[in-house]
Amino acid sequence: MDIHDNNRISMYVIGNDIPINCQDLDFIYVNNLDELTLDSPSVIILALEPKKQNQALLSLHQDFPLWNSKVYVLQESTLTEYLSDGIFDPFKITEQWKQHQSKLSLIEEEPTDKLLAWLWLGLD
Repeated sequence: MDIHDNNRISMYVIGNDIPINCQDLDFIYVNNLDELTLDSPSVIILALEPKKQNQALLSLHQDFPLWNSKVYVLQESTLTEYLSDGIFDPFKITEQWKQHQSKLSLIEEEPTDKLLAWLWLGLD
């Protein structure tokens, strides 16, 4: 996740265009998960219909090293509650990201159980 000097946050959006205009956010659009290249903790937003969203959530947690990322959706689906950080709210993302970064700083080495680490990071 890039937080630039001007406090703009860059986020990866998978799927459709997000109809949100927020000055502090930079959206990086990718067509599918294969285009996602994550070298550091990131914010990922799934802008997909529910069935594809569920498939993407499963794939993200099985095939991608995103235990240290935030994963948001734009609408509820069967797996939203279990495999996402909830519905994306552009007005809360800055504070949520700061809290996430603070918790990440407590982890000294890559965890063995990445799903468990991701779940812990999402606890308030």
